[in-house]
Amino acid sequence: MTAAEELRTAAAALRARASVALMDVLCNPYWESEIVPADQPDARYAHGVINGLGGDAAGLAALLTPGAATLLAESLDFAADMQERLEALVDGAPSLDEATWDGKPHPQLAFARVINAKETAR
Repeated sequence: MTAAEELRTAAAALRARASVALMDVLCNPYWESEIVPADQPDARYAHGVINGLGGDAAGLAALLTPGAATLLAESLDFAADMQERLEALVDGAPSLDEATWDGKPHPQLAFARVINAKETAR
């Protein structure tokens, strides 16, 4: 699988999970709140996660709302597009899997691999 394909696979997984989570927030009575209006599903999600889990871990989990996950998926697709355009323009252009940032893998590709590994393990 190419780096661009890895990025797109992760983006699709994030987008699918975000869509299902959004529908859950919109339709499942568990997410109803007297504090957060129904027309703010990301805020309802964050509020529900923080109240359901509690602690700092909940605060972190609440950051990745369905809307944020969708934006992150778009970012991964954008990185895939840029990689493909670079390869089309420059013969022998380095792939993102060859690129490093201070000796570490490209951050978007590394993140995509975490998502893909979790989806494969399901």
